[in-house]
Amino acid sequence: VYHVLVTGSDSRENLSDEQRNELNTGSAGGERTDTIFVLSIQGTKAAMLAFPRDLFVERCDGSQGRINAATTIDGQGCLVETVSQLSGLPIRHTIKIDFLGFREVVDATNGVRVCLDQPINDRDAGIDLPAGCQRLRGSDALGFVRVRKIDDDLGRIQRQQQFLKALAGEVAQPSTVLN
Repeated sequence: VYHVLVTGSDSRENLSDEQRNELNTGSAGGERTDTIFVLSIQGTKAAMLAFPRDLFVERCDGSQGRINAATTIDGQGCLVETVSQLSGLPIRHTIKIDFLGFREVVDATNGVRVCLDQPINDRDAGIDLPAGCQRLRGSDALGFVRVRKIDDDLGRIQRQQQFLKALAGEVAQPSTVLN
């Protein structure tokens, strides 16, 4: 079994002003870990274990605080150690994706199809999505996984898992593999 720590960074350091506007990221400084989950892979099966970014934990250095601040202590290594201690899973690999990387992955699949029971409108995330099925690309896809003001971190995690499952289905399509 492989356990991979997957994180989403909210760093805006490498974004131009135009990209910040396009992706509706705002201008917050620094870097926090916005999304944290362990992807466990065994053969052709996979499972995800998500951690709310505001989860209060004991971090790698023994300090108490939010899990998403572990990277400010000693980079990605502290987060790996913190998640491994918390979950009991030996983590040997990590993947870190930023805003532009996320957009590029989604756009490489020609977007990801999601179905919404209710519309989602969140000015801070830069989205206004109607209820029903639709294909999300670029900034809409990023906004969808970043929405957090309409409910809470658990609702956000559910949307992220919904999106990642749909993305995995798109990546597995022969047309995407050829692309």
